Amino acid sequence: MIENTSIQDGLFARRSRLVGYLTVTYLVLVIYTSLHPFSEWRAPAQEVRIFLTAPWPAYFTWADLIINVVAYIPTGALLTLVLMPYLRSASAATLATVLAILMSLTIEVLQVFLPGRIPSNADLLCNGIGALVGASLAVAIGGRGILSGRLYRLRQRHFYPGTAVDIFFLLLALWLVTQLNADIRLFGNGDVRHLLPALPGVGYTPRAYALLDASITAMSFCGVALMLTTISRSVRTAFCQ
Repeated sequence: MIENTSIQDGLFARRSRLVGYLTVTYLVLVIYTSLHPFSEWRAPAQEVRIFLTAPWPAYFTWADLIINVVAYIPTGALLTLVLMPYLRSASAATLATVLAILMSLTIEVLQVFLPGRIPSNADLLCNGIGALVGASLAVAIGGRGILSGRLYRLRQRHFYPGTAVDIFFLLLALWLVTQLNADIRLFGNGDVRHLLPALPGVGYTPRAYALLDASITAMSFCGVALMLTTISRSVRTAFCQ
């Protein structure tokens, strides 16, 4: 849902509840991923802030650095979009970048207390770069393209208004993110087999396994399709837009 319009830098910047929900959810995911499994906390053997002045890590991979940059691009972009209705674009981007860096710094400090995590100034630097890139993208396309532009008009024209519909969009976004996990079947979220008792003597042939896999995919896809038809103003909107 998008409400209340203000004019800044010649643009209409609308406050969007959906952007707010996405921001909170993404920040929670970043914190969860960075501090998982939240166990075996212990007092550090060295000064908590020592990683800030440590030399560049002797061993690192470019993939890890790129992931740290990419992970914070949505952080910077979403925080900027949340702030744009209240601040000028440049101020919103600056504040969003600072907030993202402070969040990254807090996470790195907390990782000092987790034996399974290694705090790194390289990670902090990459997170800051990613946040800056995301904030810049939000300033470049966020006002016209998301908060007040074509996406806003599509949202108003083809989907019902209201908080409940925004929650549906949020669930769909989370569902899409889970598809990045290579360990699950296509569309096969919600595996609860570990909660069920094992059935002795039940054998699965390759054909039966293929049918079961196809059934899981089909039912998951139908669930998403039904969700889209529920929030859309027409069936054509759900499947053609």
